[in-house]
Amino acid sequence: MKRIFTSLSMVLAAALFAPLVQAQNQPMSDSKIKTNLAAARFSVNTPASLSGMKKVTIAPWGDQAVVPIINQPVVAGIDSLAINPLTNAAAVNGKVCLLFRGSATFRQKADYAENAGAIALIIVNNISGGPVGMGNTGTGNVNIPVVMVSDVDGQAINNALLAAQTVTVSLGSWNLGGAHDLALLGGYQSAPHAMVIPKAQLAKGASSQPYKNFTAGAIINFGTSTETSVAVSDSVIWTPTGGSGTTVHTGGYSVSSITPSDSVKFGFGGSTTSYSLPAPTTTGTFTYKYRINYPGPDATPEDNVYQNTMTVSDSIFCKSNYDFVKGRPSVSLSIQPANVTTDFSLGPVYYVADGGYAARKIQYSLSKNSVPTLDGEETYGLIYKWSDGSNGGVLDSFIQAPELKLVGYGFKTPLTTADSVFGDITLNIRDVVTPSKPCILDSNSWYVTLAQGTMNTFVGVDESISYFTRAYEQSQVFGYQEHPMALYTDFYTSLPMSTNAIVTFPFAGNGYYVDSSFFDRFYYTPAVALHLSKNKVNTTPPPGAVGHIGEPGVFAVYPVPATDMVTVDAKFNSTMKDVKYRLLDVSGKLVYKLDRGSLSTDKVSIPTSGLSSGIYHLLIIADGSSAIREIVIRK
Repeated sequence: MKRIFTSLSMVLAAALFAPLVQAQNQPMSDSKIKTNLAAARFSVNTPASLSGMKKVTIAPWGDQAVVPIINQPVVAGIDSLAINPLTNAAAVNGKVCLLFRGSATFRQKADYAENAGAIALIIVNNISGGPVGMGNTGTGNVNIPVVMVSDVDGQAINNALLAAQTVTVSLGSWNLGGAHDLALLGGYQSAPHAMVIPKAQLAKGASSQPYKNFTAGAIINFGTSTETSVAVSDSVIWTPTGGSGTTVHTGGYSVSSITPSDSVKFGFGGSTTSYSLPAPTTTGTFTYKYRINYPGPDATPEDNVYQNTMTVSDSIFCKSNYDFVKGRPSVSLSIQPANVTTDFSLGPVYYVADGGYAARKIQYSLSKNSVPTLDGEETYGLIYKWSDGSNGGVLDSFIQAPELKLVGYGFKTPLTTADSVFGDITLNIRDVVTPSKPCILDSNSWYVTLAQGTMNTFVGVDESISYFTRAYEQSQVFGYQEHPMALYTDFYTSLPMSTNAIVTFPFAGNGYYVDSSFFDRFYYTPAVALHLSKNKVNTTPPPGAVGHIGEPGVFAVYPVPATDMVTVDAKFNSTMKDVKYRLLDVSGKLVYKLDRGSLSTDKVSIPTSGLSSGIYHLLIIADGSSAIREIVIRK
């Protein structure tokens, strides 16, 4: 569920892990669950040329507009960036203030607007695209709602004010004054396997269970009247690159009655509404469209429709949306596990239907509080092949250490001032056995892609997509469980295999009932893209090739298994100026690090007495070249 963090209690013993938190933001109370499920609702009432519902993000550290602000005038603050206290406080007093993002922090803008007497603050994004999450850099309370609008919507409002037009808006977390007011809960309409899928994968696996589509979604009654005979129609339109659109699927689901007191309900199409997309022969887009149909008028019909788009790419997997203009995953926020005291990792799970392609690179972003760059940090990208039930395991949909095989990795250490917060991090993937060769993926296989961050950083996520509905329907109706995202390592004492497992299941003890509907607690999709080669790669090794070629030396790692200590004997190919040892757990979390100086041979002892039993990987980096070894710790 969106923006609900550490204050909610766990409901099943199986989910023994800390919740995620937003960068710089505070947890919200239980009393705000329902009102924040749909976040803020914002509409422009006048002028008519701008009227309608607009997408916004609301700062969780400000007032949540539980008491709505209805049809109130907007006044532009001076100066527009709020670098200093507003000079037109008299005009702003009692009105909704408009300011632009940039120069000053979000919190400073909010404080200056509130001090001027504003009843709410609208911040206009200064970056193309939708509104983003807003971090809090201050202390104490902000007692007015603070929302962000896109650059397009915000500039249109500002232009109207400059033209001496009266702009009025309504803002609330629920009812905006209408008796009849239904809406689709946008992020909870069933999503496809990923928002970007390579053409070859979908062409090969369109009818396979991981790539099937499902009809389901949530409806909200924002009004004050009970509504009956509510139906949602859905359709999917295929548009090949450079071509015209064709409807390839129609379906729907219904809700017989939805009252204001039981105001959030799910509809499911049933087992017969599982469907496969046509196998594409070219790149293009599948557009998913949903529309509410019910008798009578609706106060805000703009939110009765919803759509998202899945892109068929030439080589990219991405669970989040992907900005093809900027060439990077779309990011609206950054998160990390709560109470982080060590490194951590986040990342999604992808299904590869057609093997033989190389995992070329992994792409994501990191942020860091109150600084513009990531200077001095380090990061690792890891790709594991997951075979559920392998090595004596059980088909239980939990990703456990013995079921994982590290197949590819990339790294950047250290990060520098050139690595900006929320900037693009792209790591070339190396094969584990032969770092100089491409990492080839297998057919009909699941892969966990993890982006590691240090305890000072946050991994970029996309708030606009939730895979809960898809995973929930697959589990409840089809008995098939698909993981929308992997989180981080935790210890599951109830599992039959190693307790070293990656927490992934979105509603095994981590969901909550809102009215009669069950929702995932988290609404974050890790914005971690996996780039494949555009063509299949020749996997035949060159004559005379052996394992571990292309490494910076010869390494003996013992004992196997280890208990309290691991020893590394290193003989480098030449004198190395910079040698790094990094021990990573099964989720990619860094649990030990050692930096060494100029040397041609080395012998180091790595303490493991404080580590739990499980599988670990030792990464040895020498002057930019690398080797990696699997280590088993058994107590």
